[in-house]
Amino acid sequence: MNKADNLRTGHFDRVARRKSGNETRYGFKRFGAALLTSTALVGIASGALAADKIVDGVQETITTAETFDNVTVGDTQPNSSLEVASGGTVEANEDLTVGKDAGAEGTVTISGAGSTLTAG
Repeated sequence: MNKADNLRTGHFDRVARRKSGNETRYGFKRFGAALLTSTALVGIASGALAADKIVDGVQETITTAETFDNVTVGDTQPNSSLEVASGGTVEANEDLTVGKDAGAEGTVTISGAGSTLTAG
């Protein structure tokens, strides 16, 4: 095995020299090496931000006070619905979008005293 092979396989030799009186002895010790890495990639799907609310292909009911940057009901899927009920309030600081992409469908229902939906 030559030096290039050692580098590719991660094996390295070390020469050990011992002197005893007038005699010198050489020995080889073989060591293995490994490179371990850990990489994590974090992405945000479809440009959604943490403060956005996306209801897609499901039915959801909000009965508390909620504030978001953007609210989308029906991003890519049909049968999406958002109900604001029983005094719940939803505030979209920027946009409220219903049925965003082709084939997407959304329904928004506000019911019950004190329930509100405002968009920006």
